[in-house]
Amino acid sequence: MRIAFPRLGRPLRWGGSALLLGGIVHAMVTRGWWTDIVERSKTLRVEWLFVAVLLHAAAMGLGVTRWRALLGGEGIRLRVPWLLRTYLVGRFVGAYTPSTVGLDVYRTMCVAEVVRERARPAMIIFVEKLLGFLGLALVGLATLPLGASHFVSGSLPWVLVAVVIVSSGLLAVACRPAVLASLVSKLPSRLSSPALRVLEGVRLGGLDRRQLLGGVAISALGHGAMASVFWATARALGVDLSAGELILVGTAIILGTLLPISVSGFGVREGIAIMLLGMRGVPQADAVLVGVLGYVTGQSIALLGGLLTLVPKPEPRRVATRQVIYVGPERRGSVLRAESV
Repeated sequence: MRIAFPRLGRPLRWGGSALLLGGIVHAMVTRGWWTDIVERSKTLRVEWLFVAVLLHAAAMGLGVTRWRALLGGEGIRLRVPWLLRTYLVGRFVGAYTPSTVGLDVYRTMCVAEVVRERARPAMIIFVEKLLGFLGLALVGLATLPLGASHFVSGSLPWVLVAVVIVSSGLLAVACRPAVLASLVSKLPSRLSSPALRVLEGVRLGGLDRRQLLGGVAISALGHGAMASVFWATARALGVDLSAGELILVGTAIILGTLLPISVSGFGVREGIAIMLLGMRGVPQADAVLVGVLGYVTGQSIALLGGLLTLVPKPEPRRVATRQVIYVGPERRGSVLRAESV
């Protein structure tokens, strides 16, 4: 019998977003936040909103750089304009999906169409997400000595440490298919045989130390720029907190919106801002606006991707060699095969 749980995922996420937003809107009306929000919006410093847009653009550029480096490490070399267009359109698609699912699926499908396989592009995105989580957690931990440690709850630093440990462990396994294959081969044959076939289809050669450190550095810079968006929106509202505090709040917001429990982070973003900024005495109306403006300034990037969907998609150029690693128990070792496309 087919289990229908996946079909419930979208209604549950939309319902979760509706409940979270409904609670916030109810509080805005019953507690008088709405009037405060309207009044505060009249005194916004527009130059800081422009800074927030630039930070969104910087984060996207670093994301494209990281994606290109990971693709190139596996012999998939695509032109930057094609990758940039794909990323922008993916941002537009992702505006209507949970977390970054829309962006990730769209990029995977586009690259899979070029290389005529799905396993490797999907695994590259998976490695990229692990690098992203690791970089985000490191950014959060780096802000603690910068004035952020005295107002966060005791659990948040431990959550960030846990993200670092789990992401590092999964990276160590994901980037070494042979190690993963040896673990999988210990499973019953009914499970190990199909899993080994999938791993052989992935054919990841693994990241060396230089690539890994580079990926973590780019991820930290990219998520640092994204977290700084909320520093900029807070400055636009005149919120008087240190940069370290606001960047840590931004880190927590991003971490919360990465969980696929709502559509595009609606409700989650605002709820985290209210909770954390409220601990530092920031009015709730200002906290809501910090989260909302952080989202709205990013939609300028998404709208650009939407406009690109009206333009014919260019054909990518690709000339690459790729390394094929056989990880099945019947074929030990590695074989190098050059392919021109």
